[in-house]
Formats: sequence, C-alpha cells, structure tokens
Amino acid sequence: MIQYWLKEDITLVPLIGRWYAWPHLIAPLTGALNIAKRHLPIMDSYANAPALHARAVQDINNIGGPFVDYETDCSSPIRALASKTRSECRGLLEVAIEVEKLREMLRAAPDDATMESLYSTVPDGLKGYVELIRETEGKPGFRLIEELLYRSPYYVKSLQSISIQTERANPRPFSLSTPTLDDSNNRILDIAFDDPRLDRLALARIHPVDAPALLQELGLPPDDLASLFTTQAPPRPDAVVGSKVRVLGHATVLIEHAGTSILVDPVIGYASARQDGGWTFSDLPDQIDAIVITHSHQDHFFLETLLQLRSRTQCVIVPQAARGELTDPSPAIMLRQLGFTDVREAPYLEPLKIGSATVTALPFLGEHGDLPIGAKATYAVNVEGENILLMADFRNIEPRVVAHLAKILPAVDTLFIGMECEGAPVSWLYGPLLSKPLPRNVDNSRHLSSSDCAQAISLIDLFNPKRAFVYAMGQERWLRHITSKIYTDTSLPIVEASRFVRICTERGMEAKLLLGPYTLSSKKNSSRLHEECTDH
Repeated sequence: MIQYWLKEDITLVPLIGRWYAWPHLIAPLTGALNIAKRHLPIMDSYANAPALHARAVQDINNIGGPFVDYETDCSSPIRALASKTRSECRGLLEVAIEVEKLREMLRAAPDDATMESLYSTVPDGLKGYVELIRETEGKPGFRLIEELLYRSPYYVKSLQSISIQTERANPRPFSLSTPTLDDSNNRILDIAFDDPRLDRLALARIHPVDAPALLQELGLPPDDLASLFTTQAPPRPDAVVGSKVRVLGHATVLIEHAGTSILVDPVIGYASARQDGGWTFSDLPDQIDAIVITHSHQDHFFLETLLQLRSRTQCVIVPQAARGELTDPSPAIMLRQLGFTDVREAPYLEPLKIGSATVTALPFLGEHGDLPIGAKATYAVNVEGENILLMADFRNIEPRVVAHLAKILPAVDTLFIGMECEGAPVSWLYGPLLSKPLPRNVDNSRHLSSSDCAQAISLIDLFNPKRAFVYAMGQERWLRHITSKIYTDTSLPIVEASRFVRICTERGMEAKLLLGPYTLSSKKNSSRLHEECTDH
C-alpha cells in the first residue's frame, strides 16, 4: 500500500455558519449574540455597499475592523449567506433577543422584588438555563447554567464544518470580519468539531495513511488525492536531550524535559510559517503531555490549532472561569464539548504535576476591558529547578499583586511578557455581549492592553529574573488573519518593548523582543540564547 501524508500547505480551518470558529462562537449564548450583533450587521453592510468595504480594507489602519475583505465583488454570495444564516439560526437569533429582554426585565425589577418572584417573567427560551441573582450591592443579575446550554437547542453542531484549503501566498483576510465563501480552492467538510474523522485527518500530517480510504471516509472525491496528499514524508524533529525551551511564534512556547513536553498557547502555522522560519505541525513532538491555555482570546485559545492537536495531546490545562458569566464562558466545559477528554482547570497557586515539570497558575490582571473575566491565568513552569514565568498579556496595573507572588514563588530564571500596550477598545471583541453600546470615550478608555515599559520593568524589579523576553506581539505574517496587527518601528508597542529590552540589557540581563521562533539554551549549559532563524 502506498503511504500518504497530508500536505504541509493544507489548512484545516474550523467554521461555524461559515465564520471562523473562536471561543465566543462555540459557547451557545455568546455565539448567538455574535451572530446577531456581529455577523449579520457586517454581511448586511457589505451586501449594501461592497465598494465601501473594498476601499476600507486598502487602509492598513482598518485591518481588524468590521469590513469584509474580498478582492472581487462578493455581495451576491454574502447576501445569500446572510439569508441562509437568518433561516438556519432562527432559534439562536430569537434567544439573542431574549437575552436582551432578560436584561431589560432585570433593570426594571423593583428594588424590593425577590429573585424568586421574577422567574415567571424570564423569557421562555431562557427558562431553565439561567439563575437569577442579586449582586452584593443589590443589583439584579443572572448566571448561565452552561452545562445545560450545551445540551440545549442553542448548541447547534450542524453549523460546524471544516474548510480544507491549499494555503495561499497572501495572508488570509481578518477572520472575525470576513466569512468563508465557496470557491474552487475550498472544500467544506460538514462534520462537527468532535468528529473523530477530523483527528484521523490531522494525524495524517505526521503518520502515513491510506489516503484513498480516508477520502472515502470523509466523503471527499478521489480526485482530491493529488491536491491534498503527498508520498513524501514530512521532516520530523530530533529527540530532545536534557531541557529545551522554544518560542514557536507569538505566545506559543514549547517546553521539553526528560520526555515531558508542555505546549503553551499553541498557534501553529502551515507551509508559509516554515518559509518564514517558523514551525508547522510536523515539527512538534508526536505526543504533547499538556497544552496550557492562558486565556480565551482567539490568538491564545486558538481552535484551529487545538483541534488538530487533540489526538496528540494527553491533557489541556485551562484557567477557571467565573461560572455563568455571559462574557466569561468556561474553557473547560467548552473543550470537553469539543472532544478533549482530559481537561484540567488550574486554580491559582495550586501546582499541577505534568511529567517532570510542575505548572502553577497565577493571577492575570488587566487586558480584558474591566469585564468580570475569571478564565485567565499566567503560569509558572518549573523544570529541573528552572522557573519560567509565562505572563502572556498581563497588565501590571497593581504591582502589589506581583509583590505578593514574588514572596511565594521560587527564584525566577526567565520571564516572558507581552507588551501590546495599545490594545483595541473593549467593544472590538466584547461588543456583542454588552447590554448596550458604550459611549466612545468609555470604549476608548477600556482597551484590551497588556503592559507598557514601566509596568514591565516593575515586573523585573519584583521578580528579578535572569533574562526577559517580549513575546505575544502578533507580528508573524502567518498570524495576521487572527491578530490583525501590523506594527512599524514607531508603533507604541514596539517603542515600549524596545525600551524595555534596552533597560534590561543595560542592567546586564539577557533580553530580547521576539518575532518568530527562538530557542533558549538551558541555564545550566549557557546563559546565552541562540536563534533558530534569521534575526528579525
């Protein structure tokens, strides 16, 4: 039998209703609100004025905005998709309206009304899925019963599909504002995300398969054999001797020691990533002992990669959500619904043993627009006495939290910190979930920002690490469809990050602003790090 592997330039993109799947589309009610208040308005706007969108996407400052990005006029298929969405998602659109009705009812509730007396006024579609509460200051509110919502008509697995495409030369359009349309390069695989056939297809990246049989199993035509598969085995990584810590791009860090592999915030590219010196799926270990997720933003909780690594991963470690908060869907419940069998919530300061390593979740301040988000954590990973802090998009707005942690944690060797200090307004990501639009001045004051130079230097003062690296800046070309970030040397985040690196270097530390893959040498062997690719 001829052995075949899935080609490296074949992308497997998860879609919901033909829109890019990210955590807020998976959770039933956040998905309903995004369809009603993000997808349909964008599609209607484009169908009515495609030329306006075409002009808008030519401006680099509009990348990431609510503009459909197609090179030709696609108003007809977009209009058809909007009509199909209104038909297929009728129940979701109705419950999105009922969420607003519930909010209005609670706002109008008398101060002396008991929550028990209000259950009869809950909109019918939400009855049995919410608990009514009064917050500590007496304001009425509600909590979602997420486990029931995933078993309700509002978790519509039939909307899920996988787009199989040959990767194109140009970066993909920004995923949260441009739906996926039919074209000759795109095969839509109508399977749910938890379908084991997706695992078999993803595993074909590293293990040879009977490709004709797999195509038949997936319902794809035999003619797809040549375009999807190759008889050339992919390059595989050498076994790691000792310890190795590698940044694979953005916030993705691979920590390997004594047969244990831990992958943090995985965002893995395809052939274009390799062309840029980056990593692809075949470069990863066959087995990943733990995937660690810092928070549920789409560039850290990256479903496109997570689904393709599901069958190669022993467990996933996620932060604890607040439970029932609309803006804070539980990543643990979500991943279990998506077919991950071992998902572990990490309470703060409770070490989890993963093979030869210990992973400890720590508080994560800021970066979420002052919303009550519980599902976010930074992490300390201890490997053979070396302590690594992965602080992602942490914004050091209260240094006393860090001061408390510095007293508790062992000495820090390596600090990773994101410095996207000029983030988007809170409505950019959370707008569909808010009860009403924010005034522009309020929206602009509640940015999704991580640390600036002064805040990052405060981390250095408190933790006193031996080396520090700025990562998670979203500048890798193959990530543009999900991060929408294009910085120049004069962009504030780059200016602040460069200043931070300079101050650290002047203090005699190792410091670097990272772009693309990078390998850190073990502190036991050398205090220097060396690059895996051309210095960007």
